[in-house]
Amino acid sequence: MTYQEKMLLWKQYPQVWEMFVEFNDITQEDGDAWKRLVDRADQINDAYRLPVVKQLLIETVGQLEKISRKRGGYK
Repeated sequence: MTYQEKMLLWKQYPQVWEMFVEFNDITQEDGDAWKRLVDRADQINDAYRLPVVKQLLIETVGQLEKISRKRGGYK
């Protein structure tokens, strides 16, 4: 990863954290919230277009999904 890519990743990280906090209480049944989450992730990804940012977003959405499944009693 180049220095410039690292700086861009560091610059966008707070946006991903804010997204995580905003959607931390999402439930499996809330389709509208999942749509808004995907739209927000796409918006962040479109702003940077770096593979490492895309991977961070995928991991973050995956963690939110795990949290919502655990909260809802799903495996």
